[in-house]
Amino acid sequence: MKLLMVIDNLGPGGAQTQLVNLGIGLKKIGHDINYFIYHPYFNFYREKLKDYDIHIYEYYKKMKFDIGVLINLNKIIKKGNYDAVISFLDGPNIYCEFLLAFKKKPILIASERISFEESERGLFNRIRMEFHRVASAVVTNSYYCADQILTYAPFLNKKLSIIYNGIDTDIYHPNNNLIKTSRLLGVGSIIKRKNLRRLAEALVVYKNDYGEPPIIEWAGTLYQNPESQEEYFKVKHIIERYGLEKYWVWLGECNNLQQYYPKYRGIILPSLREGLSNVICEAMACGVPVLASRVGENIKILNESGGGILFDPDSSKDIARAIHKLFQMNESEIQEMGTKARDYAVNNFSIEQYIYKFERLIFSLKKKYL
Repeated sequence: MKLLMVIDNLGPGGAQTQLVNLGIGLKKIGHDINYFIYHPYFNFYREKLKDYDIHIYEYYKKMKFDIGVLINLNKIIKKGNYDAVISFLDGPNIYCEFLLAFKKKPILIASERISFEESERGLFNRIRMEFHRVASAVVTNSYYCADQILTYAPFLNKKLSIIYNGIDTDIYHPNNNLIKTSRLLGVGSIIKRKNLRRLAEALVVYKNDYGEPPIIEWAGTLYQNPESQEEYFKVKHIIERYGLEKYWVWLGECNNLQQYYPKYRGIILPSLREGLSNVICEAMACGVPVLASRVGENIKILNESGGGILFDPDSSKDIARAIHKLFQMNESEIQEMGTKARDYAVNNFSIEQYIYKFERLIFSLKKKYL
């Protein structure tokens, strides 16, 4: 089959990672894959796609809703004679759904990649759900997000599929030869939703309630936009105000995280909201215990697997409690938790399952619509 993958950019985000994994996986089993992006200055995955001889079409988007995206995408689809278009994230979904609304071919799979809170269910979210009426299928990567969608867009019930993220568990695996540090690793862009301020406050609580806190090393992109810069300086202010500089290390953007995860006692993700986090999937595949917010799919995954500890992301005291609980565990208990995490990841997040489920969905839609 000939397939076009549509996303905003090739940066290191979770959706980008999964769409790149999908394209490469489908390419490996014989499908013809192209990509279309409209923010081409993010190049994290460009070389990886080139390594697999995957062509990338690109357009420089100039405004919030740029008709040039539609014009260029339309030309590519017409010329390419694609069997299916797969789009990830809100903007790409809307562009593709607008363009393909009255076309029988190609089929369109639109993917929702993150949960949205009750307060955010405004006009935009209702419009984007209405746009999904024209998609051949809608895929989400978490049961939590699927439940949210169906709560106020029940008409999508027959179109909705749930496909968990795909992780190469041969690359992301435990490394028992490494000596684990007594540190925690956090991974994520430095933005408000990742809740780094509350994590910094939790270190203050930990120091007051339990004594010397563990060192947290944070790997993630600091963007030049106001939101990211503001978040960084507010976290930095908390750390400096309470004299915690030696307990917080900024690692910056890190490649090859599979080499990082196994070194740490655990990973910590204090996000205010999540669908299904790539970081959790990857860390669990590496056999590393997870400390995560009691939000989204985190609840289901950690309750079912026993591979980590949940906490309230709005409570610095509860975050400190979860950290202390992990560091009170002995090595045998840590190893047992890591083994449970690894087993769950292998059974639920394998790249083979991920590729197979998408391929099966595409074939079923072709049979139904073409």
